[in-house]
Formats: sequence, structure tokens, C-alpha cells
Amino acid sequence: MKNKIVIWATDENEKKQLLAIELIEAENMVNIYQFPEETVTEAFQNSLMNDWKNGQEVEFVEGYSTLTRPLSVTDDLLPETLRVDRADVITRAKAEWHFVVLSNKLYELYHSELADIKEKVDRMESYSSAVWEEMKGFWNKVQTQVQQKNLFREQANNLRKDTNEIFDRLKSMRKVMDNKFKEESKEQLHNFQTKVSELREKIEGGKSLQPIFEELKRLQSKFSKTKFTRDDRNKVWSKIDEAFKFLKEKKYGKAGGGSGNSQKARLENRLKGLLGAIDRMKKSIEKDLRDKRNQSNQAEGAFGQLEAQLREARIGMIEERISSKQEKLKDMLKTKGELEQRIEKEIKREEKAKLQVEIKAKAEEKRQEIKKQIAETEISDEEKAKLEAAALAIKEAKGKKNKAVEEVKTLNETAEAESTKEETTEGSTGEPDEPNKEETIGEKVEDLIDQAEDIVEDVVEKVKSAAGNARDKIEDFVEDMTTKNKEEE
Repeated sequence: MKNKIVIWATDENEKKQLLAIELIEAENMVNIYQFPEETVTEAFQNSLMNDWKNGQEVEFVEGYSTLTRPLSVTDDLLPETLRVDRADVITRAKAEWHFVVLSNKLYELYHSELADIKEKVDRMESYSSAVWEEMKGFWNKVQTQVQQKNLFREQANNLRKDTNEIFDRLKSMRKVMDNKFKEESKEQLHNFQTKVSELREKIEGGKSLQPIFEELKRLQSKFSKTKFTRDDRNKVWSKIDEAFKFLKEKKYGKAGGGSGNSQKARLENRLKGLLGAIDRMKKSIEKDLRDKRNQSNQAEGAFGQLEAQLREARIGMIEERISSKQEKLKDMLKTKGELEQRIEKEIKREEKAKLQVEIKAKAEEKRQEIKKQIAETEISDEEKAKLEAAALAIKEAKGKKNKAVEEVKTLNETAEAESTKEETTEGSTGEPDEPNKEETIGEKVEDLIDQAEDIVEDVVEKVKSAAGNARDKIEDFVEDMTTKNKEEE
């Protein structure tokens, strides 16, 4: 975007004049150089067109006059006494130059703000995170203006160069601070590890566990207030957590006094982590709200309309960020309610499962008593002999039955084949049918089985009688426990 124009115009006396119009950005003024037609040569016009417009020095011919006018949004760029053939060129230049002046003012505003920050950094003796955040906010503003093309490339490059220099100085200060912090963190890591090791030795030495537990709690509280690097913090936390688990194992045994792997324990751990996340989200929203209030207060003292508009845009971004976080917080609170309901159900389920275990244990105890009563029931030697003979008879009878059935089946197949053959050649003889051999043998075998079963029934009747009372006891016990379970539900 050029700040110089060369154009022919006609004055009030209808005389041609070559106009060289120049924008003076810093003063928000326009210089208009008027060259009468008779003083303009072809070479001079080309010099203005090709050299002067592009920023090169050109010696003006004698006889020109200079007119200075303020650059105004409402007033015309040229006086009424001068008319040009291409009025659109003047109109476009007026609009562009007004933008150039505003952009230059914005650049000067940012340059002044950056100079203030640089002076502040020069006075600093150590790194300040507040100044770092201030620089980040400043550069974000500059980038926004560059993206919206409110600053020119040269202006943006100058601001970027000065900004990078300040960031480099802050990084150097932060590196010194980080090295010091790492050394302090290593020292604290060593102190905490030594203390935890001493407490573990006390636990292993059989010392009273309650005082050690209280000391571990105090150490944990101190740990939460001590600054560490991320790796050192993880190491210390791991040591303290192992010490707590070791103490609980010594006190309650390997079970640790509770079902740490149960579904309920996992849900409670999830809820604990979620509550921490909810707390952090609330604090983040509160921080954004404070930032919004600060931006609103600073907007009242903004340098002109551009700065005020920039503040409004920043407030809008903060409001969008707050809205997004509030939606996330809403989802987290919903999840919290669901987890609490699941934990409550899990508690009831575990109580019910515990009751079922007790019922099964008591039922098993009753069954063992009944088994013992049946085992103590006396059977005479004669009854035992009859029982063994009956079992043997049943086994032999079933074997004979299966063999007889196979033989009869084979005879039937042969008879059917012969009958079919005779009917085909000679026809029916009219003689009476022979008795069914399968039915005759089967009936005899069934009689043997029935006799053996009668013997078995007589022998075991005594056992059934002895177990009757025991069976009634089991049924009564199961019915009582089932009723109790339903009442508790």
C-alpha cells in the first residue's frame, strides 16, 4: 500500500497541473505538490511516476507550490478548486491512507507497551512468571492484529524482533531459576526418602504402629506443601504410599483390612479422583472469572477505540472459555452422582453376598451333620449280603435282557425275510403264528429285575427312615434363612 500518488488535475482556471500527493503518517496530514503543465517535462513526469512514488529522492522543478491538508474521514482529500479525471483513485487513496494512519497508531501503542515491559524486565533480578504471562498476553494481541491484517508486515516484524529479545531474556532467567529449583527438589527428595526409610525400619522392628501412622500422615501433609519437580514428586509419593501399605499389611495382614480390589474400592477411587478434578475445574473457572473482571476494569482505561475493541474481543474469548468449562463441570457433577449411586448399590450387593455366604456356610454345616447321622445308621450283615446279591442279580438280569433282545431282533429280521419270500412264491399257508419270543424273554427278565428291586427297597427302607428327620431339618433351615433374607431386602 503506497503513500504517494501522481495524477493530473485541472484547477479553477481550467489549467492543467500535475499533482504529487504524499501522506505524512506521523502527523496525519497530506502534502499536495502542484506543478503547472508548462513546467513539466516528460522526463520529470516519469521520475515522479517511477522513482518518487517508490520512495526515491527526486529533485522538483522550479515553479511548484505546496498545499498541506489534514487527512479526514469526512473531508475530501483535494480542495474543491482541483478536479481529477480519475476521482476513484483519490477516493481509494483516502480510505487506504486513513487505515494506514490508524494502523500506525496501533503499532505505536504496542511499541510503547513493549517498551514498558522491556524496562520492567531490565529491572528484574530473577525470573517472574507474571511477566512471562504478561508477555504471552501481549504477543497474543499482536498476533491477533496481524491475522486480521490490522498491522503491516514491517510493523509486525519489528514487534516480533523486540518481543523475541524479551522472551530470550526471560528464558535465560527461568533457566537459572529451574536449575536452582531442581537442586532444591533433589535435596527435598533425599530428605523425604530418608524419613520414609526410617519409618519403615520402625515398622519392621515391631514398634507401636499408631504413632508411626500419625507420623506418616504428618509427612504426607508436609509433602503436599513442598515443591518438587514432577519426577521427584512421583518418587516421593511412591515411597510414602508403599509405607502406608506396608504399615496396613503389618496391622491387618496381607488382606490390608479391606477389599482393595473390590468393585466398590475401584468406584471409590474413581470418585476420589473425580472430586479432585471437580475442585480443579471450579478453581479454573474462578480464575477465568477474575480475568474477565480485570479485563472489564482495564477496558475503562483503554487507549482509544482500538484498544477498547481489543479488550471486548478478549472478554468474549474468556466468556467462551468459561462457558465450555461450565459444561464440562456439569458433566463431571453428573458423573459424580452416578458414581455415588453405583457405590451405594455395590455396598448393598456386598452385604447381600456376605449374607449368602453365611447361609451357605450354615447349610453346609447342617448337611455334614446329616451325613454323619446317616453314616452312623447300623445295617446288619444279613441285610448287606442281600443288598450285594440284589445288585448282582440286577446287573446279570440286564445283561441277559440286552442279549435276548438282540437275538430276538435277529430272528425277527430273518423271519420277515422268509415270510416275504414265501408270500411272493406260494402265498399264505393259513397256519397259526408262533408265540412272540421277544415278549416271552423280556417278561422273564423284567420279573427278575422286579424281584431284585424289591430286595433293595427292603434293605434301604431302614436308611430312609433314619434320614427322614434329618431331611426335614434341612428344609426347615433353608426356609428360615430364605425368609430372613427376603425380610432384610
